Amino acid sequence: MANYTDNFILCQDKLEYFHFFKTSYSGFCPKFFAIYPIETFFTNTLTLKIDAMYYNLRMVYITTPDKATAKTLGRKILTNHLAACVNIVDGMESMYWWEGEIKEEAECILLVKTHYLKMKKLTKLVEKHHPYDCPCIISYNITEDEGSEEYRNWLIYESQK
Repeated sequence: MANYTDNFILCQDKLEYFHFFKTSYSGFCPKFFAIYPIETFFTNTLTLKIDAMYYNLRMVYITTPDKATAKTLGRKILTNHLAACVNIVDGMESMYWWEGEIKEEAECILLVKTHYLKMKKLTKLVEKHHPYDCPCIISYNITEDEGSEEYRNWLIYESQK
C-alpha cells in the first residue's frame, strides 16, 4: 500500500476516475486533491476517486433588464458553447444602490451552468453584449456530491464540449 510520502502522477480515466501512478518525480503533490480509495492497489497503481467538488462546475447568476435581453444573452452563451444550460427567471424585483440613490427595477435572472474554465470567456461575452454599465455576473460553486447524479454527469459532459 502506498503511503502519504510516495510521489504520484495524476491521469484521468473517463469522467470520474483518476489513477495515481507511483513515480520518483517529486513535482506533484497530491495533497491538493480530496481523495479516498475505491479500489485496491494493483502493482504500482492505486485507483482513486477525486472528491466531486473538483469537477469545478459553476452556477452563474446574471441579471438582465428584461426577458428579451436574457434570451439574447442565453442564446449567445449556448451558441458559443460556454455553458451546458441556461435558465431564465422572469419577474424579479430588484432594489439596489446606484450612483448614490436607491433604485427599484423589474429584472430577469439568467442561471447559467458551466465549468470554471469557461468563466473568463463567459464573463467577457456577457459584459460585451449586456446593456448595463456594471452587469451582475456572480459565480457559485456547485456541490457535486449532492443532488441528481444523472443530471450532474450530463452537466459535466456538456460543460467539456
